[in-house]
Amino acid sequence: MLYSLKKLLFLLPVLICLNGCAQTKVSFKFTFTMPYCGGAKPTPEILAQSEKPQLLTSQKIYFINAKTNKLDSVTTNQMGEVSKVLKSGTYLLIEPWRLLKQTPDGDISSKYDENCLKTEWTKSLYTLIVTRKTTKLQTININYVCPHNFPCLLDIHKPSKMRE
Repeated sequence: MLYSLKKLLFLLPVLICLNGCAQTKVSFKFTFTMPYCGGAKPTPEILAQSEKPQLLTSQKIYFINAKTNKLDSVTTNQMGEVSKVLKSGTYLLIEPWRLLKQTPDGDISSKYDENCLKTEWTKSLYTLIVTRKTTKLQTININYVCPHNFPCLLDIHKPSKMRE
């Protein structure tokens, strides 16, 4: 009886950890699209190229565990891919400018509406749910906007035709 109690006390933490401490390697790819931002009328080829997803290379992406608020990061490789070993749970993927409470273009914040920026800083790129079965996710595409359409940019800093 004493032997089986010791065995049970030894196995209990192991079983709990197997259930709650599971770690899974997740891999996925980041791409981005950027609309044509020039002033002249673009050719069909230029428009087609701007709609084609491009690899997001050498870019840092932050992971925040939604339950613990633990922060981690990865940097995309030359193929836009990342791999990370994560515990089971929900993670928010965040762009650096949002996490660091900066502007989308790194410019001075006086060009932007402050309250609007505070709202933008709370947004995530993607919500990732990791389970033991999660291994490879589909491509995550970031839809960038032209600089004159950045979120929260004050009208006074937009081109005159954009203000009308």
